Amino acid sequence: MRIREQESQGLRAELSIASTKIASLQTELSTLATTIKTRDGWITEMEQQQKEIQADLDARISELDELKAETDCEIDKLKMQLETANSAQLAELETLKVRIAEAEGAAKLEKKAQGDLASLRASFDAQAENLAGANLQLQQLPSLKEKLQERESAVAELERKQQAMIKEHETQIAQLKVRITELEFLAREVKEPTVKVSSSPTTSAENKDRDDLKKVFGIGPVLEKLLNQHGIYWFHQIAKWEPEDVQRYDNLLENFRGRIEREGWIASAREEYQKKYGESL
Repeated sequence: MRIREQESQGLRAELSIASTKIASLQTELSTLATTIKTRDGWITEMEQQQKEIQADLDARISELDELKAETDCEIDKLKMQLETANSAQLAELETLKVRIAEAEGAAKLEKKAQGDLASLRASFDAQAENLAGANLQLQQLPSLKEKLQERESAVAELERKQQAMIKEHETQIAQLKVRITELEFLAREVKEPTVKVSSSPTTSAENKDRDDLKKVFGIGPVLEKLLNQHGIYWFHQIAKWEPEDVQRYDNLLENFRGRIEREGWIASAREEYQKKYGESL
């Protein structure tokens, strides 16, 4: 009877401790729920800001595309006009040269030809001046193209920064979602508490011999418990996983899929094994 009483008192003490832990976890869960709600609002706000930034970027890109099209069209028209005018002026200059030559020859015979020659020379000078202006406009075309390229480079830089910001937001959102999943799993554990009394010294010894899987990069208390439930207790088990093993345990981990390869569990488990046992796998 005394032994049963002692066992009963021990169970009551353990139940009291468990109740205290449950109350503490429930308080922490309430605090975390408030934090999650606040972060959900923050995530929604970030997503809205991301949409607004993307819309503004699209509008700017559309405006620059229109400006580029208009500028290209104007440049092509101006170039065509200048080339046409240049060709016409060159032809006219050749004609004027011929006429000047004829006038100079005729001047020897007639004084009247002197006036025509002076007029032709003035016309020639005017056409030469017009041709110089046309050539100057042609020289300015590369400058216009350079300005257009600078605008295109600015748009490309703006797009690069926007993509980097979007990736950073996506990473933060993914991390928050993983944390929410872990908290939901922890909440389910709190709602269904179980008090287990060790009845076998062998079980206690087995638990003591297990490796601390939380030392593996990416594995926390929740994932360690999930792995234990599927028979994974030691570093060497994870370190020796083959691709098919990774696929199998990745499927078992449900909401944590993809983390095995992404966080390098196998390599980390090998390092922890070598640290603890002094040998390599």
